[in-house]
Amino acid sequence: MRFIQILIAFAIIFVPNTSSALRSHKHDSHELKAEDLGIYHNQAFDKLGELLANLAVDADDHQVFQHAVTAVASFCDSEDKECKRQSYEVTKEAFNYEDYGSQRNAVVSLPESFDENLKKSIENVYENVRLLNTNDPESVLETLNGILDDTMNVKTPNEVDKIVAIGITSVAIASTELWTSLRSTSDPRKLALLRHCEARRCLQGSSESGVIQADMDGAKEGAIDFFAEQFATFNYAGLLQVFQLMQSMLQKSIAGSIIALLGV
Repeated sequence: MRFIQILIAFAIIFVPNTSSALRSHKHDSHELKAEDLGIYHNQAFDKLGELLANLAVDADDHQVFQHAVTAVASFCDSEDKECKRQSYEVTKEAFNYEDYGSQRNAVVSLPESFDENLKKSIENVYENVRLLNTNDPESVLETLNGILDDTMNVKTPNEVDKIVAIGITSVAIASTELWTSLRSTSDPRKLALLRHCEARRCLQGSSESGVIQADMDGAKEGAIDFFAEQFATFNYAGLLQVFQLMQSMLQKSIAGSIIALLGV
Protein backbone atom coordinates (compact mmCIF):
# COMPACT_ATOMS: atom_id res chain seq x y z
CA MET A 1 0.00 0.00 0.00
CA ARG A 2 2.80 2.43 0.84
CA PHE A 3 4.39 1.72 -2.55
CA ILE A 4 1.08 2.53 -4.27
CA GLN A 5 0.80 5.82 -2.38
CA ILE A 6 4.32 6.83 -3.40
CA LEU A 7 3.54 6.09 -7.05
CA ILE A 8 0.32 8.11 -6.95
CA ALA A 9 2.00 11.03 -5.21
CA PHE A 10 4.70 10.99 -7.88
CA ALA A 11 2.05 10.88 -10.60
CA ILE A 12 0.10 13.81 -9.19
CA ILE A 13 3.18 16.03 -9.33
CA PHE A 14 3.36 15.46 -13.07
CA VAL A 15 -0.35 15.56 -13.95
CA PRO A 16 -0.56 18.23 -16.67
CA ASN A 17 -2.26 21.53 -15.91
CA THR A 18 -5.56 21.59 -17.78
CA SER A 19 -6.43 25.26 -17.55
CA SER A 20 -5.09 26.12 -21.03
CA ALA A 21 -6.74 23.05 -22.53
CA LEU A 22 -10.10 24.03 -21.03
CA ARG A 23 -9.81 27.60 -22.25
CA SER A 24 -9.22 26.37 -25.80
CA HIS A 25 -11.92 23.67 -25.45
CA LYS A 26 -9.53 20.86 -26.30
CA HIS A 27 -10.94 17.82 -24.58
CA ASP A 28 -7.89 15.68 -23.94
CA SER A 29 -8.99 12.84 -21.67
CA HIS A 30 -5.38 12.53 -20.48
CA GLU A 31 -5.43 16.10 -19.21
CA LEU A 32 -7.70 15.90 -16.18
CA LYS A 33 -7.33 17.44 -12.76
CA ALA A 34 -9.65 16.54 -9.92
CA GLU A 35 -10.63 20.16 -9.27
CA ASP A 36 -11.65 20.52 -12.95
CA LEU A 37 -14.05 17.55 -13.08
CA GLY A 38 -16.98 19.87 -12.49
CA ILE A 39 -16.03 21.99 -15.51
CA TYR A 40 -16.05 18.94 -17.76
CA HIS A 41 -19.32 17.81 -16.17
CA ASN A 42 -21.10 21.04 -17.10
CA GLN A 43 -19.58 21.10 -20.57
CA ALA A 44 -21.10 17.64 -21.09
CA PHE A 45 -24.54 19.02 -20.28
CA ASP A 46 -23.98 21.96 -22.62
CA LYS A 47 -23.41 19.34 -25.32
CA LEU A 48 -26.49 17.36 -24.26
CA GLY A 49 -28.59 20.53 -24.34
CA GLU A 50 -27.41 21.30 -27.87
CA LEU A 51 -28.40 17.81 -28.98
CA LEU A 52 -31.76 17.78 -27.19
CA ALA A 53 -32.66 21.16 -28.67
CA ASN A 54 -33.10 19.39 -32.03
CA LEU A 55 -34.95 16.40 -30.59
CA ALA A 56 -38.69 16.18 -29.96
CA VAL A 57 -39.56 16.10 -26.25
CA ASP A 58 -41.49 12.85 -26.81
CA ALA A 59 -38.52 11.15 -28.47
CA ASP A 60 -38.02 7.51 -27.54
CA ASP A 61 -35.39 6.34 -25.08
CA HIS A 62 -33.11 5.05 -27.84
CA GLN A 63 -32.74 8.51 -29.35
CA VAL A 64 -32.12 10.03 -25.93
CA PHE A 65 -29.61 7.26 -25.21
CA GLN A 66 -27.56 8.07 -28.30
CA HIS A 67 -27.31 11.72 -27.25
CA ALA A 68 -26.51 10.70 -23.68
CA VAL A 69 -23.56 8.61 -24.88
CA THR A 70 -22.25 11.61 -26.82
CA ALA A 71 -22.53 13.79 -23.72
CA VAL A 72 -20.81 11.27 -21.44
CA ALA A 73 -17.99 10.91 -23.97
CA SER A 74 -17.71 14.65 -24.66
CA PHE A 75 -14.53 15.05 -22.58
CA CYS A 76 -12.75 12.14 -24.31
CA ASP A 77 -9.88 12.94 -26.63
CA SER A 78 -10.91 12.38 -30.25
CA GLU A 79 -8.37 9.55 -30.58
CA ASP A 80 -9.15 7.89 -27.24
CA LYS A 81 -11.27 4.93 -28.34
CA GLU A 82 -11.12 3.28 -24.91
CA CYS A 83 -12.53 6.37 -23.21
CA LYS A 84 -15.39 6.45 -25.73
CA ARG A 85 -16.04 2.72 -25.31
CA GLN A 86 -16.23 3.08 -21.55
CA SER A 87 -18.58 6.06 -21.93
CA TYR A 88 -20.91 3.89 -23.99
CA GLU A 89 -20.80 1.04 -21.45
CA VAL A 90 -21.40 3.34 -18.47
CA THR A 91 -24.36 5.01 -20.19
CA LYS A 92 -25.86 1.68 -21.23
CA GLU A 93 -25.58 0.41 -17.66
CA ALA A 94 -27.34 3.51 -16.36
CA PHE A 95 -30.17 3.30 -18.90
CA ASN A 96 -30.71 -0.40 -18.19
CA TYR A 97 -31.34 0.14 -14.47
CA GLU A 98 -35.04 0.15 -13.67
CA ASP A 99 -34.40 2.35 -10.66
CA TYR A 100 -30.88 3.65 -11.00
CA GLY A 101 -30.94 5.75 -7.84
CA SER A 102 -32.11 3.12 -5.34
CA GLN A 103 -29.89 0.39 -6.80
CA ARG A 104 -26.88 2.68 -6.62
CA ASN A 105 -27.46 3.69 -2.99
CA ALA A 106 -26.33 0.27 -1.82
CA VAL A 107 -22.96 0.48 -3.53
CA VAL A 108 -21.68 4.00 -2.92
CA SER A 109 -20.11 3.55 0.51
CA LEU A 110 -16.44 4.43 0.52
CA PRO A 111 -13.93 1.78 1.65
CA GLU A 112 -13.25 1.57 5.39
CA SER A 113 -9.62 2.41 4.69
CA PHE A 114 -10.58 5.75 3.14
CA ASP A 115 -8.98 8.76 4.89
CA GLU A 116 -11.35 9.74 7.73
CA ASN A 117 -10.79 13.49 7.37
CA LEU A 118 -11.50 13.35 3.66
CA LYS A 119 -14.52 11.16 4.26
CA LYS A 120 -15.89 13.79 6.65
CA SER A 121 -15.23 16.44 4.02
CA ILE A 122 -17.33 14.51 1.49
CA GLU A 123 -20.11 14.04 4.06
CA ASN A 124 -20.04 17.78 4.66
CA VAL A 125 -20.55 18.36 0.93
CA TYR A 126 -23.61 16.09 0.94
CA GLU A 127 -25.03 17.87 3.98
CA ASN A 128 -24.68 21.27 2.34
CA VAL A 129 -26.22 20.12 -0.93
CA ARG A 130 -29.26 18.97 1.01
CA LEU A 131 -29.55 22.51 2.39
CA LEU A 132 -30.55 23.64 -1.11
CA ASN A 133 -34.07 22.64 -0.11
CA THR A 134 -34.12 25.53 2.37
CA ASN A 135 -31.10 27.80 1.73
CA ASP A 136 -30.32 30.02 -1.24
CA PRO A 137 -27.87 28.57 -3.81
CA GLU A 138 -25.36 31.38 -3.36
CA SER A 139 -24.75 30.60 0.31
CA VAL A 140 -24.51 26.87 -0.42
CA LEU A 141 -22.02 27.50 -3.23
CA GLU A 142 -19.92 29.72 -0.99
CA THR A 143 -19.72 26.94 1.58
CA LEU A 144 -18.94 24.30 -1.04
CA ASN A 145 -16.12 26.39 -2.48
CA GLY A 146 -14.71 26.76 1.02
CA ILE A 147 -14.83 22.99 1.46
CA LEU A 148 -13.00 22.55 -1.84
CA ASP A 149 -10.23 24.93 -0.75
CA ASP A 150 -9.87 23.12 2.56
CA THR A 151 -9.81 19.71 0.89
CA MET A 152 -7.12 20.76 -1.58
CA ASN A 153 -4.98 21.87 1.36
CA VAL A 154 -5.38 18.65 3.34
CA LYS A 155 -2.09 16.93 4.14
CA THR A 156 -2.48 13.19 3.73
CA PRO A 157 -0.40 10.22 2.58
CA ASN A 158 -3.54 8.91 0.83
CA GLU A 159 -3.31 10.98 -2.35
CA VAL A 160 -5.84 8.80 -4.18
CA ASP A 161 -8.43 9.52 -1.49
CA LYS A 162 -7.68 13.22 -1.84
CA ILE A 163 -8.31 13.05 -5.60
CA VAL A 164 -11.68 11.43 -4.94
CA ALA A 165 -12.70 14.02 -2.34
CA ILE A 166 -11.65 16.94 -4.54
CA GLY A 167 -13.38 15.45 -7.57
CA ILE A 168 -16.68 14.85 -5.78
CA THR A 169 -16.64 18.40 -4.37
CA SER A 170 -15.82 19.88 -7.77
CA VAL A 171 -18.75 18.01 -9.33
CA ALA A 172 -21.05 19.15 -6.50
CA ILE A 173 -20.14 22.80 -7.09
CA ALA A 174 -20.59 22.65 -10.86
CA SER A 175 -23.79 20.64 -10.56
CA THR A 176 -25.24 23.12 -8.07
CA GLU A 177 -24.42 25.98 -10.43
CA LEU A 178 -25.97 24.13 -13.38
CA TRP A 179 -29.24 22.85 -11.96
CA THR A 180 -30.13 25.86 -9.83
CA SER A 181 -29.58 28.10 -12.87
CA LEU A 182 -32.55 26.41 -14.57
CA ARG A 183 -34.79 28.57 -12.37
CA SER A 184 -34.10 31.66 -14.47
CA THR A 185 -32.15 30.75 -17.57
CA SER A 186 -32.19 32.14 -21.09
CA ASP A 187 -29.48 29.78 -22.34
CA PRO A 188 -31.07 27.71 -25.15
CA ARG A 189 -29.04 24.66 -24.15
CA LYS A 190 -30.36 24.77 -20.59
CA LEU A 191 -33.89 25.49 -21.82
CA ALA A 192 -33.66 22.33 -23.92
CA LEU A 193 -32.64 20.34 -20.84
CA LEU A 194 -35.56 21.85 -18.94
CA ARG A 195 -38.10 21.01 -21.66
CA HIS A 196 -37.02 17.39 -21.79
CA CYS A 197 -36.84 17.27 -18.02
CA GLU A 198 -40.46 18.43 -17.72
CA ALA A 199 -41.59 15.98 -20.39
CA ARG A 200 -39.91 13.04 -18.66
CA ARG A 201 -40.98 13.22 -15.02
CA CYS A 202 -38.55 16.02 -14.27
CA LEU A 203 -36.09 15.15 -11.49
CA GLN A 204 -38.19 12.02 -10.85
CA GLY A 205 -40.46 14.09 -8.63
CA SER A 206 -37.52 15.21 -6.50
CA SER A 207 -35.81 18.56 -6.02
CA GLU A 208 -32.71 20.03 -7.64
CA SER A 209 -30.66 18.58 -4.80
CA GLY A 210 -31.73 15.11 -5.94
CA VAL A 211 -30.01 15.51 -9.30
CA ILE A 212 -26.95 17.09 -7.68
CA GLN A 213 -26.73 14.16 -5.28
CA ALA A 214 -26.99 11.81 -8.28
CA ASP A 215 -23.98 13.61 -9.75
CA MET A 216 -22.03 13.16 -6.53
CA ASP A 217 -23.12 9.54 -6.13
CA GLY A 218 -21.98 8.86 -9.68
CA ALA A 219 -18.55 10.35 -9.07
CA LYS A 220 -18.23 8.34 -5.87
CA GLU A 221 -19.40 5.14 -7.53
CA GLY A 222 -16.90 5.66 -10.34
CA ALA A 223 -14.13 5.85 -7.75
CA ILE A 224 -15.37 2.76 -5.93
CA ASP A 225 -15.57 0.77 -9.18
CA PHE A 226 -12.03 1.85 -10.00
CA PHE A 227 -10.73 0.84 -6.56
CA ALA A 228 -12.35 -2.59 -6.85
CA GLU A 229 -10.86 -3.26 -10.26
CA GLN A 230 -7.38 -1.92 -9.63
CA PHE A 231 -6.80 -3.43 -6.20
CA ALA A 232 -8.31 -6.74 -7.29
CA THR A 233 -5.78 -7.07 -10.10
CA PHE A 234 -2.85 -5.41 -8.30
CA ASN A 235 -2.41 -3.29 -11.43
CA TYR A 236 -1.46 0.10 -10.05
CA ALA A 237 1.24 1.75 -12.11
CA GLY A 238 0.65 5.37 -11.13
CA LEU A 239 0.07 8.12 -13.65
CA LEU A 240 -2.23 6.28 -16.08
CA GLN A 241 -4.36 5.01 -13.21
CA VAL A 242 -4.83 8.56 -11.91
CA PHE A 243 -6.30 9.50 -15.27
CA GLN A 244 -8.48 6.38 -15.33
CA LEU A 245 -9.78 7.07 -11.82
CA MET A 246 -10.93 10.57 -12.77
CA GLN A 247 -12.39 9.36 -16.06
CA SER A 248 -14.43 6.75 -14.22
CA MET A 249 -15.71 9.34 -11.74
CA LEU A 250 -16.68 11.76 -14.50
CA GLN A 251 -18.40 9.19 -16.72
CA LYS A 252 -20.50 7.79 -13.87
CA SER A 253 -21.39 11.27 -12.66
CA ILE A 254 -22.66 12.49 -16.03
CA ALA A 255 -24.59 9.30 -16.77
CA GLY A 256 -26.19 9.23 -13.33
CA SER A 257 -27.26 12.83 -13.60
CA ILE A 258 -28.87 12.24 -17.01
CA ILE A 259 -30.93 9.42 -15.53
CA ALA A 260 -31.99 11.50 -12.54
CA LEU A 261 -32.82 14.48 -14.77
CA LEU A 262 -34.76 12.75 -17.52
CA GLY A 263 -36.23 9.83 -15.62
CA VAL A 264 -35.58 7.41 -18.47
